[in-house]
Amino acid sequence: MPSNYLPDNIQMLKIKHTNATFMMLIALYIIPLTGLSIDVYVPSLPNITTYFHVSANDAQNTISIYILGLGISQLFCGNFIDRYGRRPSLLVGLSIYVVLAILVILSKNILYITAFRLIQGFSMGFIAVAARSIFIDLYSGEEYYHKASYMTIAYSIGPIIAPAIGGCLEHLWGWQSCFYFLMSYAAFGLVLVYVGLPETLKQPSELSLTHIITRYKSMLTHKEYLLNTLALTMLNSSLMLFALIGPFIVQDKLHYSPIMFGQMALLCGLAWFIGNLANRLLIRIHRNIKIKFALIFATIDLLAMFILANYWFNLYVIVIPICLLLISASIVFSNLFVHSPTLFPQFSATASAFMAGTFGLLSAVTCWILTSTITYSSQIPMIIGYASLISVVSLCHYVVRRNQVE
Repeated sequence: MPSNYLPDNIQMLKIKHTNATFMMLIALYIIPLTGLSIDVYVPSLPNITTYFHVSANDAQNTISIYILGLGISQLFCGNFIDRYGRRPSLLVGLSIYVVLAILVILSKNILYITAFRLIQGFSMGFIAVAARSIFIDLYSGEEYYHKASYMTIAYSIGPIIAPAIGGCLEHLWGWQSCFYFLMSYAAFGLVLVYVGLPETLKQPSELSLTHIITRYKSMLTHKEYLLNTLALTMLNSSLMLFALIGPFIVQDKLHYSPIMFGQMALLCGLAWFIGNLANRLLIRIHRNIKIKFALIFATIDLLAMFILANYWFNLYVIVIPICLLLISASIVFSNLFVHSPTLFPQFSATASAFMAGTFGLLSAVTCWILTSTITYSSQIPMIIGYASLISVVSLCHYVVRRNQVE
């Protein structure tokens, strides 16, 4: 039995006498670090290229390698978090993250930064999964869905505010200041966990190979869980698609500046955030009803995009419908992201981690396929890409609902 684990009656008494809202706020503070770690230093990439005398691709690889480490670690870290608990996972993960941020700041070679970012991505996987699992530990039933809606809002904040923060830091103090910011943010989270977060795991799971195989077999044979993960892959890809294809249409075809594209990308991020807020306001409505109407709205929006594309090829005809589509996609994403780990309450961290790691890696593959096949002569190919993604999501939801009825 892990040393940090207490018997159920003592454990629940300790949690009861600790402010559950404060523990939730600690988790909400930590969750945006996943996105901040990617987007806060994107504005510094050109400066990093100049500073280390490397290619733009070398600088971009420091982001790609972080995402790779994050995705791979989430495929297996849930087993350890379900065994040894949320608190030690956060303490160790945040400590490693802080040390690696310092090492990045002190690095004199881009290869060292790339290696440190890979390990930082691994540590972030443990941090993110442990923070999300706190919600399942503290709440159940309708109260869980009510509280977990805040989690998806916090998750979406990072990509929205990070570029603005990073741009200011880069302009004032250079690329190292972005990692000073990340180091300070993680260090404060470490203090919060140490001071205010007791262990929330009620019952640790076994870590034997037999139990691990049993868990993964349960997940890989659970039809609803797999279909939800596939749907999350498509929805996450819909968020990434404009960032990957948009610059070529907005800047090369429509001849707008990179600043204008940045503003349009910000609008898309805000649309995703609005979808999370809308889901929070509609918390009393059952998730299946919200998903159904969100997908209907997305389908109507796609039809309007096809019609408009036959008459106009301008920035607002492209961006406004995409923002409306992302609001719908965000509502569906929020509900599936919160619901899927509850299908395995005995090992919720493992289920959450495997889900996030899988759809993160598959999203990268999906976007690579789409960007390799979509041309930029007009918005029509991009609309077809969005339509393909939403069609898969709709099909997944239809099969899940049919199985639930049966």
